[in-house]
Amino acid sequence: MRALLLLWEEHQTDNSEEFWQRTLRQYAFVLSQLFAHPVVLFKDKAYVGGKGLDNTGGHIVDFLLTNQLTRNAVLVEIKTPETNLLGKQYRTGGVYGASDELSGAIAQVLTYRQSLVQEISSLASKTQGEIEAFSPCCMVLIGHAGRELQDAGRAR
Repeated sequence: MRALLLLWEEHQTDNSEEFWQRTLRQYAFVLSQLFAHPVVLFKDKAYVGGKGLDNTGGHIVDFLLTNQLTRNAVLVEIKTPETNLLGKQYRTGGVYGASDELSGAIAQVLTYRQSLVQEISSLASKTQGEIEAFSPCCMVLIGHAGRELQDAGRAR
């Protein structure tokens, strides 16, 4: 855990999604700390459906985890710490909307979730029941709240 904290200190301004995917794949146990139930890494860069007959439109989620107890899927989409959490000020008095990147990432992972739920029977047919998709959780890892919310007006 100490090595991961040192890595965070060194690279918290790294804007490479690939770097963060590699790092979280290496320290996958950290993802399990974010849920109230035990999860394990099932597959990184997992295809979750969406391709048409012309072989376009496929959806690739950054991490596909499974609940160890129920085998239910958990979809994790990763953005970088440099990705904005907040957009422009919406109202005076410190009211800010979500950034375009945050709302886009949420829409992205929810689209992947819908695709997985619709296509789970064909996608999981070769996994001997190791994964289900009856009500998958979704998570977006994005931004750096410690940096972005330092301004008292934005942290309300």
